[in-house]
Amino acid sequence: MNRPDGSESRFFTVPLELLEPGGLLPCDIWLPRRDGRPVRYRHARLAFDERHRARLEAAGVGAVLIAFDDAEAWNRHLEGRLGKIVSRTDLSVDQRAAVLVESARGIVREILERPEVATARPRLDVLAGALADFTREPGGFAAIVRLFEHDYYTYTHSVHVAVYATALAAACGYGSPAQLRSVARAAAMHDAGKVGIPPEVLNKPGPLDDAEWQLMRRHPQDGRRVLEQAGWTDALMLEAVELHHERLDGSGYPHGLAAERIPLVPRIMMIADAYDAMTSDRAYMKALSGVRALEILHADERERYGQDLVATFIRTLFDPREIARRH
Repeated sequence: MNRPDGSESRFFTVPLELLEPGGLLPCDIWLPRRDGRPVRYRHARLAFDERHRARLEAAGVGAVLIAFDDAEAWNRHLEGRLGKIVSRTDLSVDQRAAVLVESARGIVREILERPEVATARPRLDVLAGALADFTREPGGFAAIVRLFEHDYYTYTHSVHVAVYATALAAACGYGSPAQLRSVARAAAMHDAGKVGIPPEVLNKPGPLDDAEWQLMRRHPQDGRRVLEQAGWTDALMLEAVELHHERLDGSGYPHGLAAERIPLVPRIMMIADAYDAMTSDRAYMKALSGVRALEILHADERERYGQDLVATFIRTLFDPREIARRH
């Protein structure tokens, strides 16, 4: 075993439970030491089996270290096992939520940047399936939301909206995993059209001028076009991406649709989108509390979002068991 020229500040901690016996390690595994200088335990691409795990457990080791330089390899390793990890009953709900949220951020960021690559759709399918399954598990939705960061970036916001929308769809009676996967996919990609908007417009601290506002109002249609040009054909996703800024009173964009002309999934997404935007720090506005954001949705915006759907969203946030009551 070799010692690195560095300290534990160059490493991050991984629970021992996430090292699955019987496979090859995706990167070097290190053990902490009292002097703060970790020691390498197993090299990358070597097998890790039950004997290794038993020895670590017998020595009282509950977690290992991985170098930050190997973070991408480790995260891809977890991503490839995401469906299995979120269903593992030997892991706590918080451990599984942490893996899911971290994987989701990486997947969504990379797909939004390059939706045309061949791996984009299968990666999003894996994520959508994991979200659909874990959101309906007792304690799953609440565990994910506890990990949310409230700085507004397109990819973190997209992950949040996917979680909120999937939970709300489940509470509205979307019973099959296939339906919930479709909602999760659509919500994760809802802001695909913002990737082409200059950062100085997206992050402008003051009001947008007319030209900037027109550019911003194009992002739902731009998002649909970007996904279509990249070869995406999911009709529900494309429709929801295009319509998520419509409003029931006809005040939305890009088409000014109203009432029953707006399908249910875009209506679900518009609530999830608005709530997360209000509860995140943005360049031009500090985050509101969750309670204040819900007050606005419930009172000030009832004609825009639909009171029944907002009421279901509120019940879901305060009592996640609402998700399971429909199944």
